Amino acid sequence: VFEGYILYASGKAALGQQAVDFLEQMALTMAADSSLTLHIDVHSDLAQEAGIAQYICEFRADLVTAVLMDRGLSFDRLRVRIQGKDAPFNDCLSPEACEELGHQENRRVAFYFR
Repeated sequence: VFEGYILYASGKAALGQQAVDFLEQMALTMAADSSLTLHIDVHSDLAQEAGIAQYICEFRADLVTAVLMDRGLSFDRLRVRIQGKDAPFNDCLSPEACEELGHQENRRVAFYFR
């Protein structure tokens, strides 16, 4: 079941307060139901160079995982998958191809409960 996502500025991994609040809600939901597993898919912008995109995805995954674990979640209840450029939300292939929101939709971390 899709729960939501966090969008990022280009080349950034920092979490704003809204993202932290979202992660806290994920942690509370997980705490209330021990049968849930949280799947986390990390995606990158199609316009970024592949090596940089991979590095940023890994950094975002580590940061999100750390925040959730700091809120009491066990790593064994998290399933993190680095998607990188392999599963874009849209076809924003270059900086000129889309407005910023289109690129942000590709630079996302998506959350699903299973």
